Amino acid sequence: MTSANATNAGPRLDLFDPAPERAEDVIVRLVDQMRGRGTHPMLERVDPYGSLIFSLAEMPQFLSELARLPTSTAQDVEAIRRLEDLARKGAADPATELHLDGD
Repeated sequence: MTSANATNAGPRLDLFDPAPERAEDVIVRLVDQMRGRGTHPMLERVDPYGSLIFSLAEMPQFLSELARLPTSTAQDVEAIRRLEDLARKGAADPATELHLDGD
């Protein structure tokens, strides 16, 4: 950790500030908050360590469930928007599938 003092008026840098969450981690966190409630059955299938494939036929429900995820930060909203954009692109092409691959 470095910091400014009376003889050094430079900016303070705190190396322990948490880094922003990756969009993938935001989605997992939001889904985990809803898991087990039965309100988002398609999203509850998301496994942070596995793979999941959504077909064209599943896109409308997937998009609906994404839109209903509760958000509390701008980062939450942005992560959902990015995934919605991918899902809409997949819904526009009948040959496309949406693959969600965990760590």
